[in-house]
Amino acid sequence: MEAWHITQWDKYERADTRKTNNMTWYAKQTKLVGRGIGATLKLPWPKNAQLLGLWAMIETLASMSEVEHRGWLVRDYEPMDAAMMSDLIPSFPPEAFQEALDHFSRADVRWLERWTFSASRPLPGFSPGQSPAVLPVAGGSPGQSPAVLPVNPDAARITGGNSGTERQTDRQTDRHSLKDTHTIAPGAPSEVEVKTWATNVGVPPDFAALKIAQAVERKDFVKKAWSEGWQSKVQRFWAEDGAAWVAKNQKKRRAPGAKPDGWQAGDAAQWWSDPLAEVRATLSGATLLKDEKTAARLKEVIAAREKGKA
Repeated sequence: MEAWHITQWDKYERADTRKTNNMTWYAKQTKLVGRGIGATLKLPWPKNAQLLGLWAMIETLASMSEVEHRGWLVRDYEPMDAAMMSDLIPSFPPEAFQEALDHFSRADVRWLERWTFSASRPLPGFSPGQSPAVLPVAGGSPGQSPAVLPVNPDAARITGGNSGTERQTDRQTDRHSLKDTHTIAPGAPSEVEVKTWATNVGVPPDFAALKIAQAVERKDFVKKAWSEGWQSKVQRFWAEDGAAWVAKNQKKRRAPGAKPDGWQAGDAAQWWSDPLAEVRATLSGATLLKDEKTAARLKEVIAAREKGKA
């Protein structure tokens, strides 16, 4: 089968990024002169800027593939098309991604190429060391299924709007870490897919991962409503239980009375604890994705921290 690949991906990697499955940054060449960038910049405004913004999203998606598949636009051993990219980054419609794929694969640009992608799925119990294409999920054990998401064992139990069965599983999840779950769940999304989607719709990735892991434990993904609509399920849980989840996790992270001035329900804990440079990077991403609500709140948090309130 064929898949999209960034033609000069080797320039994005460094020795330390090749050692980890979680590539939280990538090297990007500073370049304003060249055939590809020239063919893009000479397009009329705002088309040129739109395409460059989409290219940044394509680079990010390629950087989030498994370490042996980096630079390829694949997820869960399947080539990505414009529709799948849009599913992961809903702020951009499929036609926008398709236009970008067509543009950046043009002969006068050639930032993307279409090549044969031959990696196959691992068999259950197959050791990662037996094939360079088979890798363990970051944070999981070598035999763990790619569909099982490693979850912080300290993650809070969510009640509120959940059904009785879901509340019962939440209680079980509190007592037993999901890191040792080896259940194979056909139809369940990968960790990267869940966290990418959650980030782009304003749901904390850890919360989304928790809800998906609980659904895997309940074997919910045998149901069509979960396998085809897990995103709406997670968004409903966030709307019903998000404030309680944030409050409980904030309480665990800070001593009583140490909650920063200006904190509001719905704030991500890292907005108040991460270095300001990283929070500003999060703001840039929210602005790029046109998430006006998150961007506005991030500006308020940054201003509060700069004034020494946090």
